[in-house]
Amino acid sequence: GMQGSHGGISGGGGSSSSSRRGDGGGGDDGGTTGHDPRSLCLCVLHGEGAVTLNATLESWSAGGLLPMARQRFLAFLDGPDPNVPEEVSCWRQKLAVRYGFEVLRPSSGDWPDPFIRKRQRYGSPGAAMAACASACHSEYIFFLEDDWELVTRPKELVRHRIFAAMDILSNRGDAGGGGSCAPPVLAVHMRHKLFFGPPFYELLTAAQHNEPPSPYIAWYFSEDPVETRFPDDLWTGPFWDSRGVCDSQRRSWHATLHYQRRAAGSAERQCPRLPDAPLDEHDDSAASRVWWCDDDSSLLCASTAAHRDPFRSLMFSTNPMLYRTETWELHLASYAAVLQDLRAVEEAVSTSYMWRVSPTFTLALSLGLFRHRRLDRAKIPAAELDREAARCMALAAAAAAASSE
Repeated sequence: GMQGSHGGISGGGGSSSSSRRGDGGGGDDGGTTGHDPRSLCLCVLHGEGAVTLNATLESWSAGGLLPMARQRFLAFLDGPDPNVPEEVSCWRQKLAVRYGFEVLRPSSGDWPDPFIRKRQRYGSPGAAMAACASACHSEYIFFLEDDWELVTRPKELVRHRIFAAMDILSNRGDAGGGGSCAPPVLAVHMRHKLFFGPPFYELLTAAQHNEPPSPYIAWYFSEDPVETRFPDDLWTGPFWDSRGVCDSQRRSWHATLHYQRRAAGSAERQCPRLPDAPLDEHDDSAASRVWWCDDDSSLLCASTAAHRDPFRSLMFSTNPMLYRTETWELHLASYAAVLQDLRAVEEAVSTSYMWRVSPTFTLALSLGLFRHRRLDRAKIPAAELDREAARCMALAAAAAAASSE
């Protein structure tokens, strides 16, 4: 399949570090059979792109993801809009039945209104995420937008990588190799690190602005980013903030959030938890460093702390991430339900005190499963391309003709 040409990274040989950490797929789940695959909940957000959604769900079915999920929810972000055409609603219901999804109303109805004005109640991505987490009774939760195609094969490798992610998330202890006070592992980033699909802003901005590449793309440069001391040799310091003079008029997070670095370093020194970081708040040598999450893990780990991520490249993202459901609700549900807009949620979390100063988080990085692939923005497929769409269009046309008589 698509994995086979990349040797050790995908399990077809390669370096000893890759095989030692057990990311080779094979005929079982990599020794993690203690997990019940039914403890997984899928939450899918769909706004537009019917062909994209259908292709995405088909890839999940072919790759073995759908059978692993005990609960599957599909939220349509136009909510209870009376302007949604009848044929579109018909096609969506048939699609949900075909792939075994329950249609979820994207509502923040359980959250009080603010003192001033009213909260948007229906149809926002944040409301859909909060509603889905509330409905999920599984231990783990995947939030996935409708354009994340599953590219990893075979099914055994998909299962292995999900179970490896569950193993890290179930360990609330020493995620970073420094004792019981290690910052919690918040999530496992599951975007594919080779077939990531455009756009990949983490790669673009680093190249344009003389910043070290994000830990999210460490796998892209090396089969063993720890041994090669990623990101050494991939950028040249010191960083220079153009302050609007060039670099597409972009101001840097490096300068804007510098005030967090001393506090983050002081908090960490109260309880040493991670690989050493420099004490000098102007020293960027710890930026983008990664380490193995544990001695037997096939996952990399990285810290969101301000002095370890001075460029804020390890931001909270709506890329595919696997969470423990209760962890997501504890730390992130309020941001999603209150802010609702996904870009606002990303920016607010990624600059927050909890993310960058205390307690901070460890993020685990998998070789991944999904690539970004947008095919269209239509509300319903063309009749000649989709049999169910053709039937729904015919039914809607007949109903409209009958009502006009």
